[in-house]
Amino acid sequence: MCFAITSSAVTHESLHLASRITRRDAARKRFEEKRESARDEKVSAARERVTAMRVKDKATMDMFQQLAKQRFG
Repeated sequence: MCFAITSSAVTHESLHLASRITRRDAARKRFEEKRESARDEKVSAARERVTAMRVKDKATMDMFQQLAKQRFG
């Protein structure tokens, strides 16, 4: 049994493969962008928590310093 492969069949397969590769690469890019976006959001949220904690700590220290001035002059 002999199969004849025409150039149009090869070209069609090549185009099909190229389109699959393009779709795969696009999906990978979307996945990476989504992961990077999530990572950026986590980092941003952590920075906001740290900033809020520092502001609260500063307010507490200011309150203690004021109390110390009142008690000890």
